Amino acid sequence: GAFFRESLLKVGELRSLLPEKCNAMALTATASLCLRLKLKEIIEMRNPTVVLLPPCKHNILYQRTNYRRAVIYCRTIEECATLYRYFRDNMGRNFTEPQNAPAIARFRMVDMFTSCVDDEIKSHIIHSFPQLSCLRILCATVAL
Repeated sequence: GAFFRESLLKVGELRSLLPEKCNAMALTATASLCLRLKLKEIIEMRNPTVVLLPPCKHNILYQRTNYRRAVIYCRTIEECATLYRYFRDNMGRNFTEPQNAPAIARFRMVDMFTSCVDDEIKSHIIHSFPQLSCLRILCATVAL
């Protein structure tokens, strides 16, 4: 909020008093791309090295609107895979919870359940779908 912006401007002012060759480091757990660009501008970072990692930490939590779960039954495995890819490709960073987490089963909001899916993933889906989990949409054949 406003306090953060005010503090950031003070850092920018302090940075302007330092020699240009003085290195700076900015660390944040939740900054959006827009905020990162603004931060770079305010504290006059030139060609910074940016390290982006998904915030999969126990002390950093995101909460989004809870949506009901849905199972979409498909006639063939190919239809199931096409639908799964459609969600994956169009949801982008929202495909996982938290956003930008690795697209492994425990973080995916959409998954696929067919006879071709590994038993370990099937087991994860069977246990997580009825529970409080990030999995919201399941593309499935009658294998479910």
